[in-house]
Amino acid sequence: MSINLTQLRTRARHYRITENLPADGVVLFWYAKPYGWKNCLRDPQHECPGALAVDADGRAHQAIGGNERDGAQRWQEVAA
Repeated sequence: MSINLTQLRTRARHYRITENLPADGVVLFWYAKPYGWKNCLRDPQHECPGALAVDADGRAHQAIGGNERDGAQRWQEVAA
């Protein structure tokens, strides 16, 4: 899956506004569609490998390792 960070950042800002979410924390994405928010980047085992998280500063991380049943093993920063 090709990741367009500019589009994800824009979608994250829009999601925060339309869902009336705090400006901090991370917006979670699955196949480039936002599905949730967390107050900080944590608990990779609660996400499927491949999920993305974009924080308020625009940094993006991808859940990697693990499997869909047990969740991901860790978050890895996505290079800009």
